Amino acid sequence: MLLSKSVFTTLLAAALLLTSCEAASVPSSPASSAALDTDSGSASSNEADPSEETSFTGVLVEAAMHTIIIRTDDGALHEFSLSDQTDRSGVDGMLLGDRLKVVCRDQPGEAPLVLSIESLPASSTAGQE
Repeated sequence: MLLSKSVFTTLLAAALLLTSCEAASVPSSPASSAALDTDSGSASSNEADPSEETSFTGVLVEAAMHTIIIRTDDGALHEFSLSDQTDRSGVDGMLLGDRLKVVCRDQPGEAPLVLSIESLPASSTAGQE
């Protein structure tokens, strides 16, 4: 009986560990194999000016304490960093599936920093601006 409890406890701990590791990974789209884009997506050059602002419009697919991932209308996934200085006055909370407009600035070697974020009506069809 003691051995059974020990085995059960070990299996339960392993299951919890695997679940938490899976939750930390970035979700992949079942309908598309779009790679996660951690830069601003600037097509003009590989090294965008860090002071240049870029805006994206898309659907929130993942959110954490200081990171969000949106899927733009072209199916691309973009990861963004949020800071305490991010202007969140345009959102009243965020839920997965919400349509958002994100204004960001590139950070070399990191996800773009969100300067402002706002909720959009679900019918908005604008893509990357």
